[in-house]
Amino acid sequence: MSTIDKRFALLDRLTGDELYPYMKSQKETGRFGFALTRPGEQDRRGGGDYTTDIKEVIRRVVIDGWSVRVQTTDRIGKQRNGTLGIGKTANADYWVSPEFLDLVRNAPVKPQKILRVKQLEVDSDLVVQTADPDPLIGMPAQQTPDSDIEFASRIEYPLEDIQQRAIKTRRGQPDFRRRLFAAYNNQCAVSGCTVNAVLEAAHIVPHAEGTDWNTCNGLPLRADIHTLFDLRLLAIDPDYRIHICRELAGSDYEELHKERIRLPQNELDYP
Repeated sequence: MSTIDKRFALLDRLTGDELYPYMKSQKETGRFGFALTRPGEQDRRGGGDYTTDIKEVIRRVVIDGWSVRVQTTDRIGKQRNGTLGIGKTANADYWVSPEFLDLVRNAPVKPQKILRVKQLEVDSDLVVQTADPDPLIGMPAQQTPDSDIEFASRIEYPLEDIQQRAIKTRRGQPDFRRRLFAAYNNQCAVSGCTVNAVLEAAHIVPHAEGTDWNTCNGLPLRADIHTLFDLRLLAIDPDYRIHICRELAGSDYEELHKERIRLPQNELDYP
């Protein structure tokens, strides 16, 4: 069972395959995350580096020349799966979501296309037991029984759209972060962490889908938890209880399951 992140894709020039990094467990060590390998190394017998941060994946692959475990999603039958890197044999191009443009701005190899991703795919089950029909915060409203969470089609951003979105982000994010952190007393809503350097202002309705700087559309989250939230590996239900994906069972995150998040003092700021 794997969790695919379609905000970053490698492209095989010969076959046209789009290959996406995915999180997995390593049997030998029990480590979980995106499987990265340094030049000349292999992800075998306990080797490789594992991370849950897609930003680190992009930096390592695009800037440092590492490889990452990737797979296709659109083939009929068995999907292509392997460890690939930029410039390795036929695989020489990549795509990236607009939110990561700063990471690759000075990269020796520029992205072939800027992707617009409206929703992340999770090829896994959720540990959720609730009769409440309301959607989970940060989760798609429904899943059909015979398919995984569907992806919206990828659309290339016009340059002016990227520029305008960047301007809106620069103007709104600092104030949003300040008000959000103040509402939650400068602590992670999920873990209670108070280390400001690792706290991030997470949007519930993604900024790419609309501009909403109200504190009720945000959660202060520790960086790793923010990543899990964005990847749909961790969600919050309408009763403000935390739910984790089965892939996180047995990890340190399991203790968060069914716990209630920390809420602001002012109900108007409730997520």
